[in-house]
Amino acid sequence: MSDVLDDGLFEEKESGYEYKFKLRPILIWSGFILLGFMFKLLHWPGLILLVVSPAGLSAYAFSGLISLKGKSTINNILSGMGIIWLLVLVWGLIFNDGYPLNIFGVGVYVGTLLGYIILYELAKIIRKRRAKK
Repeated sequence: MSDVLDDGLFEEKESGYEYKFKLRPILIWSGFILLGFMFKLLHWPGLILLVVSPAGLSAYAFSGLISLKGKSTINNILSGMGIIWLLVLVWGLIFNDGYPLNIFGVGVYVGTLLGYIILYELAKIIRKRRAKK
């Protein structure tokens, strides 16, 4: 049984297996981002969703960028948006008195981003090994 986030990540070709970029994880991460905005508007603790969800979306896009080497247009757009968001966070931390996130928020974002990238890369390695068997 395959997981929702890695269903059909590899496509069989004559030369072996090839990674393909799926839209389902993008929709899932975008749903968490929208849920975070809804909770923030309702004054519930939605800020953690607004920190962790973009990190997950960016990590998926960066992981796809590493694997696909720029072949997917939507992946390139999402990766660019992820880089711009990271630059906005660092700019705000250094020059804008911690707006939109302070040092703790940027630390959580970067830590979550790196953790998700590592998990996605490990999942790709494991799936590739299982596909070869």
